Amino acid sequence: METREALSEDGGFLAEVAVRSLHVWITETRILRVVTHDSLTKAQKAHAEYTLQNDASLPTPEPAESAEFTVVVRIHTENCFLQPDTAWNPARTHAGLFEDIKLRFTGVSPLRPDGLVDNFESAYNNTEWLMSQIPEATKEHQGLLSGENGLRRLMFRHVLFEPLTEANTYSEQELALPPVYRTEGWPVVSPTSQAALQAIRDTHRTRPLQAYDMHGALIPPGEYMSKLRGAVAVVRFNMAAYVFGQVPKHRHTFVGDVTYIRVLVPPTAPSVPVSPWKRNVHARDPFSDLLRSPRKMARLQ
Repeated sequence: METREALSEDGGFLAEVAVRSLHVWITETRILRVVTHDSLTKAQKAHAEYTLQNDASLPTPEPAESAEFTVVVRIHTENCFLQPDTAWNPARTHAGLFEDIKLRFTGVSPLRPDGLVDNFESAYNNTEWLMSQIPEATKEHQGLLSGENGLRRLMFRHVLFEPLTEANTYSEQELALPPVYRTEGWPVVSPTSQAALQAIRDTHRTRPLQAYDMHGALIPPGEYMSKLRGAVAVVRFNMAAYVFGQVPKHRHTFVGDVTYIRVLVPPTAPSVPVSPWKRNVHARDPFSDLLRSPRKMARLQ
């Protein structure tokens, strides 16, 4: 309940029905984003003032910030690709370029307590409602939500690499982190991924997950799978949609871009084969007497 109360203070907590009235879709060319009404109003006001000043030397106002939504999920052990190279293999069909890879995972309902289970159901329903409010909504859509085989899922992604530019370089805080968080030390293992990483070292920068364990420590990229797969966690994300085709034969593909993860309950330890009891090796079976019949044993005595 404490978690629910803390998250409820955030207007983006998807388990709260109020989330429906606080947000709106805006269109930017072929992509649509969800923003808060408040953020949109401020951006529109700033743009109006900029227009009235009619001064080309002034910087262009920033657009409305994407709304950040919050949900508590259990990170499903299947369809979980949180390896530093996302298991990228250029030989596979539709593998794409290495610099375009994305971390992907699925969030499902926690198994307990009942409060978190109910929160997940409400969050799923509210997400579905928000998706239905997109301009020129269609009956069918792709991405973000899935109810296949009766299991409700939220599908998340995280872009790992971005072009390295003067305006998009590492901050002092990021440079203070160990090299494994940057392109120079990103912990890919396969020779193919290592070669691909080396090829983009001077042109791209990393965007590590802001993922923290239950103690608040930043999780290293090489430990994403072991510390997140199967965990119950708070996930924050932005909601967007891409438009394909022309109205009315268009379709929307929705995405949930992760901005933050905090583990609430770590994953259970994987089962490990139990080592057999160490015994000395005997020339004759030391338990052979146990296999003799009671009558034989009596006669021997």
